[in-house]
Amino acid sequence: MRHIAAALLAATLASTTACSAGGDAGGTNARRPAITASPSKTAYTKGDCTALLEKNFIDDNLHDASREEECRNLSRAEYQDSVKTVLLRHADEVRAKARDQVKYGEIWDALGKQTQESTCDLLYDQGPLDVGNALKPVVDDPTIDTEKMAEYFYMEKC
Repeated sequence: MRHIAAALLAATLASTTACSAGGDAGGTNARRPAITASPSKTAYTKGDCTALLEKNFIDDNLHDASREEECRNLSRAEYQDSVKTVLLRHADEVRAKARDQVKYGEIWDALGKQTQESTCDLLYDQGPLDVGNALKPVVDDPTIDTEKMAEYFYMEKC
């Protein structure tokens, strides 16, 4: 089927070029027809949609992908099932991140307004990575990732 389509396209191009060239085929007056790509005819499956959602989750690109090419042909129930599959695969990760953010929020709230402002200024000046590294020796709780905490402050609080 592809060979037939390619042959038809080549024949069409050859005849169009010859006709529009006005007897000067390949010459300086020859006009070439515009070639446009045909829309994709790929039949995506629920597995393709789940793979896209998985990639998006890993890339921290969380959004409604129901209208993206890989997911648009699924029913609402199938799309929701794909989302559920990805979230269940990462349930422990999601819970840990939520736990950490609660902890970071409690630490932020305990800082006081003036210290919060100073922290934001420092984050703007030095960036979350440097501030997080500087906090390592100061924070005495080994369960706290100071780099992630500084990034959380920077992205969510400042």
